[in-house]
Amino acid sequence: MEMGKTRMKALKSKAYTIGYCLQRLRWENGLTQKEFAELIDCSQSSVSMWERGLCLPYGQTLEKIAELYDLPQDFFIK
Repeated sequence: MEMGKTRMKALKSKAYTIGYCLQRLRWENGLTQKEFAELIDCSQSSVSMWERGLCLPYGQTLEKIAELYDLPQDFFIK
């Protein structure tokens, strides 16, 4: 699920929230919240809360997300 460098730059260049970025990445890869949650070993409700900006993923979960989408480890930190 590699995202093009141009698309990655576009997401990083604007002040998008982490939740918005996660939602867009999921949509662009044709995943439901449930499918995405299973791929990164978390709950669908966690994914929903991240996308709505109610809480944030952290630690190993962010690492799994970055690995899934072939993103740099610091993608969501910058």
